[in-house]
Formats: sequence, C-alpha cells, structure tokens
Amino acid sequence: MIRELMSKQAIETQLAALGFACADPAFSTSDDAAARMQISVKDPHIHTFGVYEDDAPSAAFAFLISEAERYLELIAAVYASGGACDRMFDWVRERYAGFRADFVFRPENVLLREALRRKGATFYPEQQRMTLAAKKPGIDTFGVEPLSERFREQYIAMHDLDCYWTGERVAAALDRFRVYLAIQNDRVVGYLDTVDGYVEDILVQKEHRNRGWGRKLLACAIAENPDGMSLEVDIENLPACALYTSLGFQPVPGENTVTATWEIS
Repeated sequence: MIRELMSKQAIETQLAALGFACADPAFSTSDDAAARMQISVKDPHIHTFGVYEDDAPSAAFAFLISEAERYLELIAAVYASGGACDRMFDWVRERYAGFRADFVFRPENVLLREALRRKGATFYPEQQRMTLAAKKPGIDTFGVEPLSERFREQYIAMHDLDCYWTGERVAAALDRFRVYLAIQNDRVVGYLDTVDGYVEDILVQKEHRNRGWGRKLLACAIAENPDGMSLEVDIENLPACALYTSLGFQPVPGENTVTATWEIS
C-alpha cells in the first residue's frame, strides 16, 4: 500500500518507524533526508509517500511532481529493502505513465540502482563532485556576459535538450538561475548555467573549444559567487577535470553521484 504523508508529524512517524534503515546515500545525514521530505508540507509541487507492507512502514519517498510538464524528480528516499523500491515504482508506473522521472544517487546505492534497472531506466556516467577550494586571481573574462534578451534565442537554440532544464525553461526562470554567455563576433558560442553557485550546465560549441571559453565562463561565474561554487563532472572527462582543477576546484571524497532517467510507460 502507498499513502501520501501530508504532515510533518506523519513524515516523522514514518521515518522513526524505519529507523533510517537505508537512508539514500545521496543525502549526507538522516536529518538531511528528513528535512528534504518535510519540504513537501509547504511546497505543493513536492509530495512524500509512505510505503507499507502488512501495514508496517517499509519506505518513504519524496518526489517533485509537475503534472503540467509530466515530470518527476526524486527529492529524498528512505527504504528498508529493494522490494520496497519496487513497490513504490510499480505504483508510480500505474499513476504516472507517460511521465519522465529523474534520479540522482550515490554509486554505492545498489538497491535503488537495481530497482531502476528492473524498470528499464537509462543510466549516465558517474559524476565526481568538486567544490571551489581557492579562487585563481586575474583570469580574463573578456567576451562573457549575462544572458540578455538580445541573445536569448541563440542561447535557447544551442542549449542541451537532453535534460529537464532546457534553455527555454532556464530563460523563463532567471529568478533562480544565473546564465553566462560566451560571445564571439556577436554570436553565442558557449554558455554556463548556475543555481546558488552550483554549475547546472556548461557547453562550448565544438568548433570553439580549446580556445579558453570554458575557462572564461567559469571564471566569470566564480567572480560573481563570493560564497563559493560546486559542480559535478563525468569522472572519465579528464580534460574537464583538469580545467576545473586549474581554476581551484577540488574533488569531494565520497560524494560522487549517478543519474538515471526513467521514461515511465
């Protein structure tokens, strides 16, 4: 049985019964997972569900759900077994067929990974988390400027489409995002999207790579984020890892992630 948990007390009761038996390792502490779930009490787009077996709690999952965009995103999860994940996902499949669901979790989260694999999810390369340890002074940022209406259509046209936050969605949410553009001869040749100092996306057109644009974009974002920055990079992308390291980013041990996408059918 699946039941929506509508109050802070209901969420706390569910988590206490589970004892954080298998708190999703994407969250550093059990308190972190609990806090994320309790957001659902105030945010109408986030919903927390309890999973029960013979009336005994076996899991709790919080999802961001957009009915209009037919999209789900895992916010937090606590579960006692892979079977509990299967029951949650079977219910999701029945209720949200035709939606896209995104999951970000730690590589060691075998139970969640295998449950998603059984549902036919697509997995992406492991990502290394890095944070800015020291700013490198005096980096040239000539040619980089914030997103403006003048370059909006060019930005949207070149933006990565294989993600939920397409260029069109980002451009419509500039209260949340900061967007930096690399401009050459009045054309957009690259961009970088950030949220609260986190690098959501960075892209330089293939024909303009190895010319310093990635470095310029990052340097501009670093200068405008005095409280620090963080990002995730494909562990096999050695040139990108080298670029970030040269700008003062360092790996954060134990915080790598894997992303999976499930086209629910």
